[in-house]
Amino acid sequence: MLKKTQTVIIAARLGMLSLLSLLTLSCTDDAPPGCRPGVPCQCLGGNCRYQCQEFSGCVPACASADSCSALCGDQCKYDCRSGTDCSATCTTDCAISCQSTSTCAAECGDRCAYDCRDVSSCTPHVGPKSRVVCERVGSCQVQCGGDCVVDCRQTGSCEVQCAKGPKLDCGNGRVACGSCADPV
Repeated sequence: MLKKTQTVIIAARLGMLSLLSLLTLSCTDDAPPGCRPGVPCQCLGGNCRYQCQEFSGCVPACASADSCSALCGDQCKYDCRSGTDCSATCTTDCAISCQSTSTCAAECGDRCAYDCRDVSSCTPHVGPKSRVVCERVGSCQVQCGGDCVVDCRQTGSCEVQCAKGPKLDCGNGRVACGSCADPV
């Protein structure tokens, strides 16, 4: 009798867990095998978390998500749209894009292309030879770990911190660390 009661309790708990997992919208792609290099991984709504730092070429994408975070390796192409909180961490040669979200945070290495549009707060930390675009945002707070250019268009505030030397005002909303020319 005790064993039968325990079985019923365990079954009830498993049923509740299954119901909770259906009610909690969540998307997790732990690569591999979830994401594959060069193939977009899409998450719609809920809380999205990508872990594909083990390989190059991860393409995580979120739309209408409460939160969307990605840990990527080289050559990551991260896209977060129409959500609340977006964040990405990647190594080198990454492209990070956020549009129509509340926040967009990024930590990326050399040759990062960061694009933040129609967002309340953009906070990228980029490595050398990176390019940052902040357009129609409340605030854009950039930390450059080397030479980088930052284009701020129609922003409430645009703050740039350079790891070495003073920032340069290049005109037309462009601020740079190192040189005003586009990175190669």
